[in-house]
Order: sequence, then C-alpha cells, then structure tokens
Amino acid sequence: MIRIPTHSSGRGGHDHYPALDLTSLVDVIFILMVFFLLTANSVEHALTLDLPTDGADQATPVTTPDPIILTLFAGAPRWQINQQPFQDWQAVEQAILQRRTERPGAEVVIAGDRQVPLERLLQALAFLRREGLRTAEILMETTPPDSP
Repeated sequence: MIRIPTHSSGRGGHDHYPALDLTSLVDVIFILMVFFLLTANSVEHALTLDLPTDGADQATPVTTPDPIILTLFAGAPRWQINQQPFQDWQAVEQAILQRRTERPGAEVVIAGDRQVPLERLLQALAFLRREGLRTAEILMETTPPDSP
C-alpha cells in the first residue's frame, strides 16, 4: 500500500496533504472546449432549389420561342450565350441583362457539360435569383430507358 506522508501543523492538529497539480488537466479541458466551440459553430450557406422528385416523368421539352441559352463549359470558353462565347463572368451578366431588356418575356435556359464545376451553375442560379428572375430551365440530355 502506498502511503502519503502527512505533516502535522502543530497548531490545531490539522494534517496537510500534498497539493495536486491540476494544470495539465485544466489545459486539456480548455483545449477540448476550444475545439468543440470552433467546430460546433460552423455556418452553412445554402441556395434553396425546388428539385423534382422523379426526373424523367417531370421533365418537359423546351417550348419557349427564342430563349436565352446560357451554356456552361468545363474549359475555354467558360460561358456562352446563344452561340456567343465569353471568358469573363461580368460580361455574361451584362449580356443576360441586355438580352432580358431586349426581350422581356424570354426565358433563360441553362445548359452545361457534364464536367462543369458545380460552382458555375450555382453562380448562374444566384445571379438569376438576384436579378429577380425566378424561373430558369436547366437543359438535360434524355437517357434511353435501358441505360443506367
């Protein structure tokens, strides 16, 4: 059995126990608290989208006469509006706004390559929402029934 030596104080007869050093325990607890506080308060940004529950049966062909077609590419040029290529996103924004003023009823159709980063699609959707255009169509290729 391990015994802790005690010393009698001489006054009042109280025994003194050796002090426990809790500094390292407090340090570990503090580090854990900081870690949990930093990881628990992460802010998520979201763009709300109304997606169809079932793809093929709810997809409709584009019937709008003369739509504004915004094409997204993985390489250069990055964007194209009705066969006109653009390298700069600000120029794309100006071109869409100009075409919307020329043809106020024209709908925007977004078409994209499979390799396009999702960031470009979200950038286009955020711009259209910011400009008050709530309806935009996303052009998709139909897949044959026998393919996965």
